[in-house]
Parts: sequence; C-alpha cells; structure tokens
Amino acid sequence: MKGNGTAAPSSGGARGSGGWRAALGSNPEAVALYRMSLGAVLLVEVASRFQYLHAFYSDEGTLPLRLLLPKTDSLYKLLCVHCYSGSMSYLQFLLSLQVVLAIMLIVGYRTRIAAVGSWILYLSLTLRNTWLNFILDRYFHHLLFYSMFLPLDATWAIDARLKGKQSAASQTFVSPATVALKLLIVWLYWDAGYGKYSDPLRGWTLNPLPNGGAGHGLPALDTYVRHTVAARYMYGLLGPEGLRYMTPTVVYAEMFSGPAALLGSFCGSKEVVYGVAMLMVSMHAGIALTMRNTVLLGAVACVPWCVFLPEGAGTDLGLSTLACGNENGAVANGNTRGATKRALLRQHGLSAILIGAFISGSVWFEVFSQQCNQSMDHVWSTLLHNRWNVFVGAEEYVTWEIAPGRLLDGSVVDVWSKSNEVSWEMPGAGAPCTSTARAGRWRSFPYLAEIDGEGGEVLWSYLCRQWDKENGVHEGNEGRRLLRFNFFMLQADVLPNMGFSATRKRLIHSHDCLSNSNFAAKNETEGVGHDFSSGAPLPCGEELVPSSSARTMARPAVPSWLPICAVGFLLGRASVALLAGRGGILLPSPTNYTSASESSSPASPQCNINQELQWKLDMRRARSYPGITVPMHNGYEAKCIPDSTMGDMNAKYERHKLKRTKPGLSDGLAHEDDNLLSVAQVGAFAAEHLKLGEEGRPIWTLEIWNNFLKELDDGFDGGPPGYRDSGTSVSNAVFWALENALPTCGAKGNDPCNLSVFSAISPWAEAILHWTASKLRRSNVRITSVDFNPCILKGIPPNTIAECISTLDLVQGSGAAFDLTVSYSGIEHDGLGRYGDPVNPNGDVSAMREMWLLTRPGGILLLAIPRAPEKVQPKTKLPIWSNGKVQVLQHREYGAERYMRLLVGWHLEGFVISGGKVAPRRNGETKLQMLHRMIQCSSGATREKQPLLILRKPESMTFDDVMREGEWSDKMRERIEKEYQRIRDRNGNATTCS
Repeated sequence: MKGNGTAAPSSGGARGSGGWRAALGSNPEAVALYRMSLGAVLLVEVASRFQYLHAFYSDEGTLPLRLLLPKTDSLYKLLCVHCYSGSMSYLQFLLSLQVVLAIMLIVGYRTRIAAVGSWILYLSLTLRNTWLNFILDRYFHHLLFYSMFLPLDATWAIDARLKGKQSAASQTFVSPATVALKLLIVWLYWDAGYGKYSDPLRGWTLNPLPNGGAGHGLPALDTYVRHTVAARYMYGLLGPEGLRYMTPTVVYAEMFSGPAALLGSFCGSKEVVYGVAMLMVSMHAGIALTMRNTVLLGAVACVPWCVFLPEGAGTDLGLSTLACGNENGAVANGNTRGATKRALLRQHGLSAILIGAFISGSVWFEVFSQQCNQSMDHVWSTLLHNRWNVFVGAEEYVTWEIAPGRLLDGSVVDVWSKSNEVSWEMPGAGAPCTSTARAGRWRSFPYLAEIDGEGGEVLWSYLCRQWDKENGVHEGNEGRRLLRFNFFMLQADVLPNMGFSATRKRLIHSHDCLSNSNFAAKNETEGVGHDFSSGAPLPCGEELVPSSSARTMARPAVPSWLPICAVGFLLGRASVALLAGRGGILLPSPTNYTSASESSSPASPQCNINQELQWKLDMRRARSYPGITVPMHNGYEAKCIPDSTMGDMNAKYERHKLKRTKPGLSDGLAHEDDNLLSVAQVGAFAAEHLKLGEEGRPIWTLEIWNNFLKELDDGFDGGPPGYRDSGTSVSNAVFWALENALPTCGAKGNDPCNLSVFSAISPWAEAILHWTASKLRRSNVRITSVDFNPCILKGIPPNTIAECISTLDLVQGSGAAFDLTVSYSGIEHDGLGRYGDPVNPNGDVSAMREMWLLTRPGGILLLAIPRAPEKVQPKTKLPIWSNGKVQVLQHREYGAERYMRLLVGWHLEGFVISGGKVAPRRNGETKLQMLHRMIQCSSGATREKQPLLILRKPESMTFDDVMREGEWSDKMRERIEKEYQRIRDRNGNATTCS
C-alpha cells in the first residue's frame, strides 16, 4: 500500500489546473490538512472514551464479555481486539495506544502505521459495544479506512523531514483512494439531502404539511435551531420567516455541494472549490453551535472537504511556512506523470482491490443484505453501513431523561442526573430547550430497553451499582443505598415561536435493585408481566402529562422480597370471583339467575351456544330499557366453536362455578393454568395489602387508595405492572377526553361528571380518574366502580369513589348514566368461560352493547383490548387480519374485521399506543382507515401493551340502529376485509401515528 500517489506537474495559470485529474485527485498539501484535522478530531474522540470504559466496555459494566461473545461469530471475535479481555487495565492500554496513534497522525510520524492501527482499533472499539454507535462512528470508520491508502507523509510531516524530501504543493495526483473518497463525499451529502427532499411531510420545504413539525407545519430549521443559547440568538436574528426561507437551502446545499466541488475542480476554478468548502464548513459549524452534543460530529464532517482543496492550498491559506525538508519538487513517493502502466498497477493494484472490495461490500450490504440492522450478531452493519440520511424530517419533539429512585432511607433521588432532587421540568441552560444529564455515549442508554434476560439485568443493575459506589454505600452506611428506580424519557412537542407543548413521558424501564429477576417476572401469569422491550422505536406516540410542571407516571417496581406466597392462600380462594368480570363487562354468570342445567344445556343443532341464556339476557335488557326492541334470539352471529372445544370450555366453566359456590374455600393463589392475582395484575402494594370480605369481595381501603395516589404524584405509572404503560395510556386518554370531548364535564357549577371503571381488581383506574380530574380542576365528578364481584369500600371518601356496584344491578338499573367509562383489557375474555362466565363466542360483542346502553349520548368509552399480530399467508404473502384469533379459555386478539364489529354504534375518535400521546381522528378519515393506522402504529404491541381506543357514542343513534347495523354476515365480513386490503395496499406501512 506504500506510495499511492501519482504526481502531475501543475499546468499553472491564475485559475489553477483542472481536468479529470484535478476533479478526482488531490495534492499533498490537501492530504496533509486532511491528515492533521482527522488526527486532531480522532484524538478528542478517543480521549473522551476513557470516561466510558468502565460503564460500557469492561466486564464490570453494562456488557461483560460473557454476555457478548456467545452472540458473535469467529470473524467478530477476530476483529474485535477489545473483546480479547474485559479488564480495565487492558482497555486503558488499548485506548492509550489509540491516543498515541492519533498524535502520530497529527505530526505525520509513521503515518501508514498510524492510519492502519487507528482504523483497526477504532473498528474494534465500535464492535465491543455496537449499541453505542451512531453516525459519528460511521464517519471515522470510512475516513480512517481511506486514509490508509493516501500519501499522508508527503508534506508537512515528520516522515517527510526524516526522508529529506518534500512533495511540491503543485503536484496533483490521482489514486483509487482519492477517487473513492471524493465520490464518498458526493454520495454522503446527496444521500443526506435527498432524504430531506423526500420527506413525505415536506419538513424541509417552504410549505411543510400541517402534521410536520409536531402538527404545526413548522419548517425543519425552526424545530432544530432552539437547542442552545446561540440558537436562541440566531432565532431572534432571523425570526420564523428567515428560518423558513433558509430551510430549503440546506437540502440543495447538501445535494449539490459535492457535484459543485467536482465541477469547480474540473474547471480549475479555485473560487468555486473554496466557496463550496466554506459553505459546508459554515453549515456544520452552525449545527455545532445550535444543537447540543453535535460539536464533534460537525468537526469530523468538515475533515473530508480538505481533500477537495486545490493546488497551492497551503499558500492560499497562509500555511506554506509549515513546509519543512527539501523542497526539491520531488514527486510524492517518487512517482512521475510518465509512470508506466505496469508501475501504476504495481503502485495502486493492492489499494484498488481493497477499496473496490470495500465499496462492493457496502453496495451489497445496503441493497441485498438482510442483516441491515445494527446488532452484535455480525460485523457487517459496522463494517459496511454507508447510509447518511439523518435529520430527514422536522423535529417533532425534544427529549431528556430522568430516573427517580427510592433510597433505603426513604428519600427520592434522580439516579440519572445523580441529583437529590427529582425535577420533571424541561431542563435548559439559558435556552428554552432540552439537554440530557448524561451526554455523549450515555445518550444511547435509554434505547437499550429491548435487551432483556440476563443482559437486561446486568445493563440496568449497573445504575444501581454506580449510585451505591459513588455515594459511599457500604456495610454500616446503608442509608443511601438505592432500592429501585424508574427510567423515563420525557418529551415535549416543538411549537411555533420557540414554544414547547406540555411535557409527556415514556417509561423505558422499572428496576428493583435488590432483585436479580427483574426480567423473569414476565412469565408470572399467562405471558403477562415485565416485558420491557421497546417493540417499535418511538414509532407511534409518547406519554402525555397535562402541563410541563405536572408529574408523570410510571408503573411501580416489583420488589423481589414481596411475600406473594404468604398472601397466596388468602387471595387464591377468590381468584375467580374477583375476576369474573376482570376483562370488562361480561354476560352475567348463570349462577346469578340460571340453574346449572340451564347453563350447560345444548344450544342448537348447528352450534353449541346457549341461546336460551342469551334470550334471558335480552329479556332482562328489554325490561330495563322500556321502548327498546331487542330480538328474541341470539342476534350476534359468529363462527361456532367446535363441539369438542365447547365441551372442554363447559367443563372448565363447571369447575369455576363449583369453586364460587363455596365462599371461604381456598386452593392457593390460583388453580390449573391461571395465575390470576399476581403482582403483575394488581401491583406490589395492593397484592400485599388487599383483603377479601364477604363472598370474596375485595376490600379497598384508604391505605390502598392513598398509595395509588402517592405513586401517581411521585411519577409512577399507576397501572398494573403486567400491563406496560397501562396507567399512562389511560391517563393520556382521559386528559384528552375531558379537554376535547367533555370540556365542561365536572367543572365547577355544572352537573356532576359521571365516570366509571368496569372490572378492576384494584382501584388503579379509579385513582387515575380521580387524579386526572383534580389536575384539570374538575371537582364535581362521581366515580363508580362496576364489577360482577363489586368491591367493598372501607374508609375511602365518597367524593373519590362514590360506590361499587355489581354489573347485574347496573344492567337492571334505569338506563344510560356514564359520561366516561374505562374498560382496560376486559372484553377479550368475555364468553370464553375462563372466569366463570357463560360460554358465548360473541360475548365481547354483547359486552360492547351493554356499555353502549350504559353510556349517555356523546359520552366516551376508553377501550383497551389486544390486537392480533400481523401474519401473512404462506403462498401469497398477503396479510391475514379477519377476526384476529382466539386463545381458547383465555382471550381474543383482534384484527380489523373484528374491531369493526365491536365498534358498531361508536365513533372512533382516537387511539393511544403504549402510553403514547393521543392520535386523534383526521378530517375525512373513516373508521376503517383509522383502524388501519392504529394497527400499523401498534405493530409492536403485545398482550402487555394494548392499544387504547377512544370511542364516542353518537348523539342520535338508537339501540335499534345498533342492533340493525350489528347484523353480521359473511358478505359483510368479506366487504370489510376487501376494503381494508384496499386501504392497506394504498397506504402500505407508511403512516404517521399522531
């Protein structure tokens, strides 16, 4: 690889030499500037890594080698020199060696060794923990690679002085490295600029779409230029209009800067080349001044423009005095323009092969490889990744992190900022913008939540160990020991005029420092538990808080010391009784008004559905609501469950019913495959303190109630830990509903606002309703808890929860009563017999009819049910949605067609995904179109992370209309499936979840 430059005498002239040699080549002074600037930036970057060695690279940190190496192949283990040992002394030696090599590049000593060594060790460092890599590492990787093939020692170098020869500034040379490096820069900026140009929301144009820029049509620069004090002054100088007109210039500057520099070199125009270089340096300097944590990125982005500088750059820039040694006009590395083809092949052959292989590999990786994700399973994403389309759209929100934690002495601290105070306010040093308490490589930490198992345990436990170590925790000084913490990403939408919206948050992880099984709890009950994986990266929305000063919420941690076994005997007796209506409103159990023979009697020759039971329910509804005509038959047609399956379900039901007829009988925490009253279902505190009263009814005490409210005030989610982000999803939806759909409900001087929760084992949802109403100053509210096994209130003031009422009594009551109802993870169980309810394949549809009747016109229903995972037909690869699927004796999972059936009689006003902000209905958007958007946005949703629908009951619709519209048939199902397929074909997976 030695001697990779072919010199050419300057053609002279005021405009300098031109032609293809000037366009695709470089000169010794330009390469020397490239070498020195690259070495200087590399020195700063490598030196900054010392602070991260312990946390991210050592065996004592977040990714020990015992967890990394089993995931890697032999090539990975060979290239990753930093993986040979995880000791701090070894890592410090390697990083010190990288510092020495960077200095060697700067001064030009043994440049070939310095370039090769720097590239190998930098690649190795990035492979040691690929989760930390971002575009800065991609810059270094590519620039160091091509530097290995450039004559770095030609001038302004110690090597040149030692050799006694110095290349003249007027010598232009062409080599595979100069051609590839220049074309890389052209591609880099074209890719970045075209990505912005292709933004579907037109964020980089003069007229961005309304839902760009967080829904306010802001141009991209208006959303980015607000991160620092310098940005604030720039905003004041240019104003919104100035930034709007400046925004599209960035796109065209990026797309055409490379071609313009090549054209200027070809034409021999120094003015054009210097102008383009200064334009790009100014742009990156502006990025560094106006955006946090981008100084080093801006600096390294300026480095490759050095190779574009024309002949005589040293003289033009006043740097010619740096030249030392014998200025004898010797050709770089002894080459002349008249070199033979054989000499050129010998000189450039190896470098051409290596560079060609590298470029071919990059093309293969980006176009054909399926391993395009960055992971620890292979080296290709680090070695060959060559895409640069960053900052593609307008910035919709700004982010920062906090981690409130509980210490042994009872105090609450911010583990992330290492502060004794927890602040939910937007930070910022003199500018209305965000910053993170831990910058640099720590910025990747919040996005590692998808790591689970032992890897996740080690990752998050590091924060516990770090806190204890830095606070001097040891035996005899335990007060400052960290017990548990919750890690949040806080966000605020970017608004016009340097404004920001109300703060919202996304819970990344909840961790118990005293437990080694934070990720084992996910298997606690029917697959519901602590799934801390991120599923879809900030894809569909974030969690909302009413104002920037309001506390956000997160689910409570699950302490390992909780004595589940101790309370299991007491709670197990009523496991079915408590959860008879767990999943929302169900058909009344036959034990309430039918005999055992009636409940198990055959239904019809075609289908084992108890039509007599359904008829009794219809009659009860008809008597309860005079004037409503109800069909005298089962009006809810559906596919029949096979007789063999029905027999199993009826037998299961009989066992449940038998246990319910013996109050006080306990068979442990659960029976058979049901683990119904775990911490994941009710939360740690409620599981420990929940008592059972008459007939197994749960007793909700003031102590339990106040604990839920305190958890909300302290920033916890408040929902069951097994249903990730459930509390925040409900809170966000309630805020939206009360502010938009029910703006006067419960306000002072108005009639009471009747709120209800269907089927809750513990009062978590009732607490959120009360807490949310108080934040919105809605003092005149009345909360009712509804369940087949209603709670017993003990000490809870009536102005918080007015009453607990049985579902049956409510159905027999006097008509629609509620302004807003919450049903979380409920109706998917109805009619499947799991909780002692009568077997009915359409029990979920019946439940929706019941809630329709109990909601006043214009009222809101917040409904959370699991959606079916996306599957495709094996042959056609077309999606299968249809009804979703049924887990026999457990729950349903819903697809588009089944969703449509449930939503008969309701307007779909919005949805919330995984605790995100509300995505409202758009103008002209049909119900099916909105369901398609919700399904796409919730592609990573699981049983633990259910989409929450916001439904509104129409003002003028009657129950007769609902029943007529709900007459389902195969033809109706076909029509919906075809229409859904058309929507999907038209929109694909591209959708905006806000």
